[in-house]
Amino acid sequence: MSPKELIIKVVTLEKTVYGGGATRISIPTSEGFITVLPEHEPLIGLLAPGVMLVTLRDGSQEKIIVTTGFFEVKPMSEIIILADTADAVGDIDVDAFKRSKDAATKALEEGVDINELEVAHLEDVIAREAARIDVADRHLGMR
Repeated sequence: MSPKELIIKVVTLEKTVYGGGATRISIPTSEGFITVLPEHEPLIGLLAPGVMLVTLRDGSQEKIIVTTGFFEVKPMSEIIILADTADAVGDIDVDAFKRSKDAATKALEEGVDINELEVAHLEDVIAREAARIDVADRHLGMR
């Protein structure tokens, strides 16, 4: 890593979505977008649903859809993104998001013998997939 480069890790509970160097990152937060450059002051914040833009050394950009979570800008230009969901734009399958949401909705509607924990899980799946669909549509026109 050069002194003018960030080290970025974007992770969820299931996978590492991005890990590598960049010259800047724009992060959707609860207060609006924040752009972080090398040597930024340490900072912790909340992610908001949106598209994160990671600018690479060659000037190209990686787009990553995130829903909610946290981010931390650490000393030495290291950034950790802990997202509930995160998907590189090239990996997005809106139809899969819709199928998952529809299956959870159907299970919730038909749930005769489901307990409160199962109801909460299904509601979480529905909200998560709805957010992913909304972000893909709103920011990338992928509906």
